[in-house]
Amino acid sequence: TNEVDQKIGLNIGRLVDSGATLQIGIGNVFGAVPEGLRLSGKTNLKISTEMFGDHMMEMMKNGTAIQAETGFAFGSGNLYKWLNNNDQVSFVSTEYVNSPGRVAQIPNFHAVNTALQVDLYGQVNATMGPDGRISSPGGQVEFMSGASRSEGGKAIIAIRSTAKNETLSTINLKLYDGPITTP
Repeated sequence: TNEVDQKIGLNIGRLVDSGATLQIGIGNVFGAVPEGLRLSGKTNLKISTEMFGDHMMEMMKNGTAIQAETGFAFGSGNLYKWLNNNDQVSFVSTEYVNSPGRVAQIPNFHAVNTALQVDLYGQVNATMGPDGRISSPGGQVEFMSGASRSEGGKAIIAIRSTAKNETLSTINLKLYDGPITTP
């Protein structure tokens, strides 16, 4: 991870409450989250997410997260070996884990996702680049909606201030053409 991602990981670590149920999206921006949570002293986290990845395995290995439920896993060979017969992680249907109504009923549910752009109204674009569609929103809409209605919940967008080439701002007056991913 680079210095910017480490700062994002630490900021996320400061925002997440110990004992929260946590959903984290996918992307390089989340690589430093396990260390950010550990350095911020967070403990007893539960993970409830559509896709379980290496960074979530690291959270469980470093002791910040104690259990997880997920629709599926995607990551390194080490992740699959670690998941094999691991009682800390349960696999459930994505319809179940992504249900905004279910998420809203879980106190202290924190959804942390990323985007390509955010406008000054807080609307999120997680799918469209300047030349058209480049990504899919996955369960972002469902998790952000449910977390915003959860008692003590938080809906967090973790985003770099500039795109990778550092010439395009990710915070804009107007989003690229296309649908708003998360209002």
